[in-house]
Amino acid sequence: DRAIDTAIQTSTRFPQTITRQGINANYAFAGKKSNLNVDADFSRYKGRYSNEVLNTVQNEVSGLANALGVDIGLWSFRADWSRQTAKGYKWEAGAKWVHTGNGSDLSSFVLNNKIWKQDSLLSVNFLFHERIAATYGSVRHEGKKWSWQAGLRAEATSVKGKARNGVGATDNRPDTSYINLFPSLYVQYNVAKDHQLLMNLSRRIDRPTYNDQNPFMYSLDAFNMEQGNPYLRPQISYVAEAGYSYKGSASLRLRATHTEGFIDQITYAFGNNTVMVPQN
Repeated sequence: DRAIDTAIQTSTRFPQTITRQGINANYAFAGKKSNLNVDADFSRYKGRYSNEVLNTVQNEVSGLANALGVDIGLWSFRADWSRQTAKGYKWEAGAKWVHTGNGSDLSSFVLNNKIWKQDSLLSVNFLFHERIAATYGSVRHEGKKWSWQAGLRAEATSVKGKARNGVGATDNRPDTSYINLFPSLYVQYNVAKDHQLLMNLSRRIDRPTYNDQNPFMYSLDAFNMEQGNPYLRPQISYVAEAGYSYKGSASLRLRATHTEGFIDQITYAFGNNTVMVPQN
């Protein structure tokens, strides 16, 4: 016969408060053949999150609680220029600069003998700064049978972080910078009226978030934890796509993607708990 060995009753609370602010300034110039658009943006996100997990086992209550404050500021500047020339050519160029600053403060607590006590090892202050400078150029041509667009984008990225827990241990990671080039090519062939064949080649980037790079642990509940990885690298994807389009709406596409440095959540055993860590 099967019998219940241990019964655990769990209750969870997760209140949160979020505020958002944003400012935008724009300048646009439209000429006969050239256009210029300039944008400056600032946005701020502030959040207060709390989670409390209580576990009851044989009338004994244990618990974990987290209080997290997040303050994110994003500054960006972008300029885009385009010019239409004779014989169906369109030239485009632009530049963009983005600075993201994030300050987060996590206080963790453990319930012992009906008294909440702060866990200094899991209480963390994390500062994160990411700067991206990018520039691009492209040319497009539209003909009766063939249309195509070729472009190249260059990006320089700098990432710096600093974490400090409640007992004074610090970790000055991530601390890295890198430059990437992203070419792209798009080709369309008009087989007949309303029938087109398409081909697209590109190189793309997906960066890890600041939470993914925070090196300290975060308790989800009594059995599961999360930890960031300051050694994460961005994942790079090479995409090839071919397809058929009818009237520019209905389409059939085939896509092949090769990703380098794929980011995935890996689960490890940590004593009686499990820890989820993002890995390349």
